[in-house]
Amino acid sequence: MTIRVRQPDPHGTLRLYTVGRPGAHAGSPVTIPIGPGQATLVSPNEVFGLDEAAAIFYTYYLTNAVAQPYQLRETNPEDVFRVPLPWSHAESFNGGEYRYLTGRGKSIPEHLSEILHEADGKRRYTYSIWRMTNPDDLRDHDGYFIQAGGSARQLTIEFAVPAAEGSGRLFTLGHRGTPAGEPTVLIPINSKRAVRVFSNEVFTADEAAAIFDTYYRTGEIPDTYTRRELDLSTELSEPR
Repeated sequence: MTIRVRQPDPHGTLRLYTVGRPGAHAGSPVTIPIGPGQATLVSPNEVFGLDEAAAIFYTYYLTNAVAQPYQLRETNPEDVFRVPLPWSHAESFNGGEYRYLTGRGKSIPEHLSEILHEADGKRRYTYSIWRMTNPDDLRDHDGYFIQAGGSARQLTIEFAVPAAEGSGRLFTLGHRGTPAGEPTVLIPINSKRAVRVFSNEVFTADEAAAIFDTYYRTGEIPDTYTRRELDLSTELSEPR
């Protein structure tokens, strides 16, 4: 890892410095990731392991300074550059809380299953994923996304696709079969609102996880499920 510190120069101007061990900045530059889609080049003597970095941080915590004999080099903004993201998708919880879909140390299928099993209709209502089109704005997508709402025992799944006129189309997924009558199952999507679906449009977390995984890998929904298009010009939810 690399360590940076912001502190005033001899004239009182705040500047950003890269910490290094004593000696010349020799050897081939090392690429260090510093954020999603960003990396920086540093010298080999500016690369630290966890234990050494922890000692530098602790000394800074005690003294508000980088300990001797470490040296400071003013950071060159031109050393920072973009790198491809290791992740292709983003995720959102409860219509907000946007994050990169990384798996959080688990495989993507395991992560999707875990998140969907956490849905309880009380604290965790909705979960969405989509392929990123702009890593700097996780809300951007190409018109395709999949979302689930409700609880692990009763989830509704919706799949969005772009429309020719740019407005987009939204479908509720269902199991094969045509139920009679009107939708009767009420699925909570936040603390005040719910959507009403047919009985064949209710999924368990296990079923939803398999569908989400297929979408993640292929961008498609298995053709074993039906799609009922929703009228986006009308109110799609109702009071709980």
